Amino acid sequence: MEQGLNSVITKEIKAIILGTFPSIKSRNICYYNHEKNLFWPIIAETFNEGKCLKTKEERYTCLLENHIGLWDVIKQCNFETKSSLDSKIIKESIIFNDFNKLRVNCPYLKTFIFSSGNAAKLLKYYQNNISKEDKLKQWLDNNIQYLTMPSTSPANARMKPEEKLAIWKETLNKI
Repeated sequence: MEQGLNSVITKEIKAIILGTFPSIKSRNICYYNHEKNLFWPIIAETFNEGKCLKTKEERYTCLLENHIGLWDVIKQCNFETKSSLDSKIIKESIIFNDFNKLRVNCPYLKTFIFSSGNAAKLLKYYQNNISKEDKLKQWLDNNIQYLTMPSTSPANARMKPEEKLAIWKETLNKI
């Protein structure tokens, strides 16, 4: 069973960026750690005057100073083969992260920003399987705005890097 990364949150976050599950190059290191992933260059361009964010600490601090957290929808899962592709995740093996942690510990959190359509679909599946009476279900249904962004992964070649930057930057600047 592959283990995801810990959440990057404080009680002051207003938004959280949610991915699916860390890539092989990110597991046990830092979210979006693949050298060809555009995530950290986009964050640097948006919040750090374009200056490269090199260390995990610099990266996470930059997000948190801008009231943005970081996490994945999936806590643990198995893959069909050694892979980073969402399509290779064995669906029956998925253990979701505990989103009650966000509900309880992040009182200003109002926006979930999905770093891919797959992350959005997975959270929707999770959400649809929570009892209507559950406080988490009510919170997710009534208090959270959902935004789905183009994937910053090198596997997403349908969009040019400058197009991804423009969309992400516009959204993040509204937080």
